[in-house]
Amino acid sequence: MFATKDINKFFDIDIAMSNDMVDSIDLWNKILENKQPWLSKEKGVKSLALAQGIGEELSKTSTRELISKVISNDFVNQEYQEFIKDMNENLQWALGEGGVVFKPYVSDNQIFVDIVHADKFFPVTFNGRKKITAGIFVEQIFKGKNVYTRLEYQKYENGVNTFENYAFMKRDYSQGNYSFYTDFGNQIPLETVPEWKDLEEHFEIGGVDRPLFSYFKTPVINTIDKMSPLGVPCYVKAINLIKDAEEQYSRYIWEFIGGEMAVEASGDAFEIDPHTHQPKLPEGKKRLFRTYDIDNPSGQATNINDLIKVHAPQLRDANYAAGFNDILKRIEFECGLSYGDLSDPQQVDKTAEEIKSSKQRKYDTVSAIQDSLNTVLEDIAYAMNDYAIGMGKSKSMECVVETDWGDSILTDTEKQRNIDLQEVNAGLMPEWKYKVKWQGMSEEEAKREVAENSDEGIEYDDEDDDGAVDGSLILTGGTLDIYDGTVNGGIVLTEGKLALHGGVVNDNKDGYSVVAESGTTVTFPGKTTLNGETAGLYLKNDAKVSAAGIAVPSRPYTVKLENSIGSFCTNWDETLDYTRYFSGANGYSVGREGAILSLFECAQRPGAPGVRRKL
Repeated sequence: MFATKDINKFFDIDIAMSNDMVDSIDLWNKILENKQPWLSKEKGVKSLALAQGIGEELSKTSTRELISKVISNDFVNQEYQEFIKDMNENLQWALGEGGVVFKPYVSDNQIFVDIVHADKFFPVTFNGRKKITAGIFVEQIFKGKNVYTRLEYQKYENGVNTFENYAFMKRDYSQGNYSFYTDFGNQIPLETVPEWKDLEEHFEIGGVDRPLFSYFKTPVINTIDKMSPLGVPCYVKAINLIKDAEEQYSRYIWEFIGGEMAVEASGDAFEIDPHTHQPKLPEGKKRLFRTYDIDNPSGQATNINDLIKVHAPQLRDANYAAGFNDILKRIEFECGLSYGDLSDPQQVDKTAEEIKSSKQRKYDTVSAIQDSLNTVLEDIAYAMNDYAIGMGKSKSMECVVETDWGDSILTDTEKQRNIDLQEVNAGLMPEWKYKVKWQGMSEEEAKREVAENSDEGIEYDDEDDDGAVDGSLILTGGTLDIYDGTVNGGIVLTEGKLALHGGVVNDNKDGYSVVAESGTTVTFPGKTTLNGETAGLYLKNDAKVSAAGIAVPSRPYTVKLENSIGSFCTNWDETLDYTRYFSGANGYSVGREGAILSLFECAQRPGAPGVRRKL
């Protein structure tokens, strides 16, 4: 990167960039170029391009559904669309470098947008909102053994944007070090370089209300220089973790290299090649064998165990892989990603709430990036329109931009539609809500259509927006799967099947969490909390419960079975073990058929072994 003192000296101004920022930008560039200072050929530490991966994921997610257009002028919009189509790639650079400058310019009766990288831009002034109002841009062209440098100074002040251009040439530069070239050489006329021959040394554009360039800054606080208007990369908080990950991965790979099976054998164990006088190793198996010489002065036969030894240590790859994955999850957290974006999604040992929180974290990160881009897009469209006025392609200073980021930032639309449909079929989402969301109906229209087309289904009494059901939940047919959330007024199952995968079910007015009518079935595929004061589960007549599951009872009497003869209550521990038999009072006991609990009448006294008759 250019030394700020060289630019300060030429323009006789102070650059608004500290040495710490200069050094940091240099480090970030090395990371993006896979030239991290901690890489080591000797230790096998290689770049995993994690920084690029982070930027790519956030950029793709942010721009996936981006639709932005200038509706006030067709010509401007045409040029603007050329800029928009490369937004994903440009944003990746911005997120990786901390920020880039978008600088429109006119050439061949067209409007283009230069992307000025962090190491080629030097801020000079900025306002109270840290919006940069003046800066110096560096462009270099290499031809033969000469390097040509152009310095462009743009300054916005009092409604006027001023442009200054200067060209330099340095002979016989060292190509290997050109990136660090700070000696511009001798100043030359702009027309010396064909690419710059149409540029003016000095000109002004008045009647504008903002600079004719725009700096995109990542929505991450700058802890390198709190006073700087410049941004920091999206991965800045995870740089040390990226180093740890790349070092840990090298250990993982070395475990396979060092643990590769080998046969260490004395040269005496092989036939000697008469030409080379070296042991003749088995053809195609040379990698497997490692030969060595042993001292055998007696010339007597040596024990085979002394001649051949097998190297086959037990690999610890699982431990190294787990450690590596843990570091990746930490990187995801620090960079505002969801669990599984970098780490192995199959190894994300997190609760449902933690996973939900990580998705929200990514949503917030992406939303912040989009908010920052909104301002940039408006600035670029404004500058393009101003240039279009100078070209006679626009007659008005008014520039209207419409930008739509889409409504599924983190979710595939078709996938979400299918998920919602499954929830409707399972009874977790009212059908009318699905119709409102996906069919464009009003709430009144959707409810009326559902009422007309269906005489049965799931009734929700007083459902809150957060998914909690304040009243009772009644299933009158089909299958209902509950995974999370809270049902405060209990569940009544009159027809169909209820599967409790998780969540909390509080009790109704009679003290029952779940009441299952005749002919219904309740299963427990997951851990569910039943807060029944009288009983967590009340099975009437031939209603059935699968005991092959897990539940968390809050009361001693969790299961109540009833038929025409009588009823039975049994304790239910955390693991409802259907291999057990529960004994009850009054001549009744509970047994199983497969995974189904049933009420039996004992032929002998309660609790004694003997013949049982199913009621």
